[in-house]
Amino acid sequence: MTGWALLTALAVIVAAYSLVRGARRQAARHESRLVGLSAHEFADLFLFIEPAALVKWSSALFVAVLALAFWLTDLAVLAMLLAVGTWFVPGLTVRWLRKQRQQRIARQFPDGVDALAMALRSGLSLNQAISVLAEQQPAPLGQEFALVSRRQRVGISLDEALQAFAGRVPLDESEMLVATVRIARETGGTLAESLDRLAATLRRKLALQDKIRALTAQGRIQGIIVALLPPFLMVVLLWLQPASMWPLFTTAVGWMTLIVIGLLELLGIFLIRRIVRIEI
Repeated sequence: MTGWALLTALAVIVAAYSLVRGARRQAARHESRLVGLSAHEFADLFLFIEPAALVKWSSALFVAVLALAFWLTDLAVLAMLLAVGTWFVPGLTVRWLRKQRQQRIARQFPDGVDALAMALRSGLSLNQAISVLAEQQPAPLGQEFALVSRRQRVGISLDEALQAFAGRVPLDESEMLVATVRIARETGGTLAESLDRLAATLRRKLALQDKIRALTAQGRIQGIIVALLPPFLMVVLLWLQPASMWPLFTTAVGWMTLIVIGLLELLGIFLIRRIVRIEI
């Protein structure tokens, strides 16, 4: 018995050591990803966050979710899984902020193109017009044109600066602007008139997008309800009848049921998004 006890204790120690070592390795990788997000992803959005601050807030969120989940469920494994899920929050935040920024830029594009055309009509060169646009347009479009102007000042050609702009702002509007400028410069056409037509086209596109968004509003609301209703009901039932709901979190059948529910939830969200998404 003593030998078996020693072997069991040794196995537990080895398993605990491996678990701690793996956790430290994953934590180091997560910290490295956070530093990369702060240095590149957030900086590309003109959000300058110190890596140490981002690591601190991410760690605080991890601990808070871990403690709250364990206090509510009394299940260490579930609490740890929920806490590990917070590691994806910074990346998801970057994606959401980038999407919001691109939507604001798309909204600003018609006015920005109009301002560029008026600057050209006033006698300014294209380089000067871009500099004026960078000063007069509000963020985020003004920030992007300021970056184009700054690249020109350090010796980068206008074509390369505009291509970099289209790469930073992956929208149809930016591609159309770059193509309009390039074609007008190659063919010798009047750039101001081409920009006027482009601005009118972009305004019609925005109006059509707003109309489609209004028509599909009910479908989007239904998608949100479909996504939130099952978790809400689960929390309510867990609070009202904990004895009946507890097997979901403590048995293999319960875990399989939760996995199936989660997969069906994701499938429903995906299908509704596909239905209400109309590309223009």
